[in-house]
Order: sequence, then C-alpha cells, then structure tokens
Amino acid sequence: MSDRETTRRELLASAGAVAVGAGLAGRARAEAPARGDLVPSHATIEYDEDMLLKYRPRLQFSADEYSKFLNLYGWVATSTALETDVCVYWAEYTHQEGVSEYDSHDGDHEPIYVFVRDGTVDKVVYSAYHWLRATSYAPALDGTHPLFRVISPWHQYTRTDTPGRLTTIGDLTQVFDQWLEGGLEESIAPGAVVNPWIMARRPHWWRRGTFGLSWDAMYVELLYTLGAHKAGDSDNI
Repeated sequence: MSDRETTRRELLASAGAVAVGAGLAGRARAEAPARGDLVPSHATIEYDEDMLLKYRPRLQFSADEYSKFLNLYGWVATSTALETDVCVYWAEYTHQEGVSEYDSHDGDHEPIYVFVRDGTVDKVVYSAYHWLRATSYAPALDGTHPLFRVISPWHQYTRTDTPGRLTTIGDLTQVFDQWLEGGLEESIAPGAVVNPWIMARRPHWWRRGTFGLSWDAMYVELLYTLGAHKAGDSDNI
C-alpha cells in the first residue's frame, strides 16, 4: 500500500501519537454521527445552484494543485430563526501530497462557508490551516465572489486580492453521504456541515472524542504554533 492510500485519519493518528502520546484510532467517540438528523429544526438544506454560483469563491491555484482539483461542491443552508444564509462549499482533490507520509493521503476536502445577510456577503469562515477555522469579516471581493488562494500542498486557504478561477459547482447533497461513508465521518465534527452556523464559533472542523478533546486539532495547533507547514503563509487562526 502506498503512503497516499492511507486516510487522513490514519495519517494524523500516527502523527498525533508521536506529538501528544496518544493514538486516535482506538479512542471512543463522544459525538454522534455527522448526518442529516443534525440539521436544526429551523433550517433547510438544499442545492440552490443560482445562489451557489453567485457567491462561490474565486480560487487561485498553482498549476500542480489545480491538476489535483476535482470540483467545488456546495449546498445552501437557510434559516427561519437566524439572520444569515450560508453557502457551504467544499473543494475535493484527488490527493494531498504533503511533506511527509504523515500529511500525504488519497482524497482531500477543504471548506469555505460564505455567510450572506440580505444579499450581501457578511463574513467568510474557512479552513486556514489543516481544518483550523479562520474568519474574514471583510473579505476581498470580485463582485459577490470572495477571493482566496489555495496553499500548496495542503489546499487550505488564505485571503488574497488577486482574482482566481471561478470553478464549476457540484451538488453536495449528492456526494456528502458518500464522503462520510468513505471515511470522512471519522474525522469531521458532527453538524459542522449540515448546521454551518456552529462554525462561526467552533475553532476547527475536527471531531472531538473522549473528554471532549480532538487529538487531531491539538496536533495541527501544535504544528501551527511551531510554524510548520507554511504556518507563516496562513491567515491568523
């Protein structure tokens, strides 16, 4: 089996065991599955292509990272109780070829959430460093399109003033369950995609386990603190 044939969870489990002295794979789960039953009662999830196209980010890729890019998928979360709608975007890549076996794996998924209030971009929540969340309250825009650069080789995002590509949009409602069943459910926080408003305050997309801790998040927070993996190129967490 090649290094890239290992899942994100298995790789971070190996690295996390070295970094914090505890493996990931054997710990008990403290959270429920990240599926549709976690959609709030006041919310609706749907594939609204017109809205997703209107607010999709313009992404600046290197040639190498664009060759790994598969598609940008999305859905729109609307609420009768909250003042914002959320365009939930997840980019999918064939693989991530990092700097070691611990950050290289088949498949990669990176989120950008665009919060819309009264037709205007209110803020953008995005993966700024290995699923650690950053928030931009005044993102650079090309019309209604937030501008971001994809950081090589991990595919996280940083703000930019340079307009990138307007990619195609796929229907996240058609692929999300497949991603979960393919292993993403072991890593992602329940509700972080179907209830995107929680990501306005949650510090990362990682699933918490025993004692409410995420060894994944602790490990990448340590990397960020140490300045590893181009942390200096990343936006403030």
